[in-house]
Amino acid sequence: MGMGIDELRRVVGLLEEANFALAATVMSRAETEQVLGWYARAERLAADGTAELSARLGDAAKLARVSGTSVPQARRVIETGRVVAGSPVLAEAMRCGDVSVAQAGEIARTAEVAPGSVGELVDVARAESLQALRERARSVRLAAEDLSLIH
Repeated sequence: MGMGIDELRRVVGLLEEANFALAATVMSRAETEQVLGWYARAERLAADGTAELSARLGDAAKLARVSGTSVPQARRVIETGRVVAGSPVLAEAMRCGDVSVAQAGEIARTAEVAPGSVGELVDVARAESLQALRERARSVRLAAEDLSLIH
């Protein structure tokens, strides 16, 4: 296996240990919020690897089994991974844990009709909620569709 695999194995082990220790750990509200932020970032970082590897495999049934999701949801992850692979800006945002799979999926869907919108939408994803991103992406898609009707 390539570089990083042993490190990933160790990180997963450390995360398991952290999960077991979490129940016995007393934290202030501020500490709880900080740890929650770390878990959320770890989830987004892991999602990047999942999306990239899923796109390589292209097997929605296998992804659904190993991830505990539905086949339609697995198909969306695979498609998102494929679009991300073709967008350096979106790929970088996912690799850094700045964008979740749900956010990347919304950006990817919009990029199909408005490829120049990726950078703007990544910025929205970094700063706003998923709902705010969906609203902005929808307005970008509608504007792109309006332009295509004019031409």
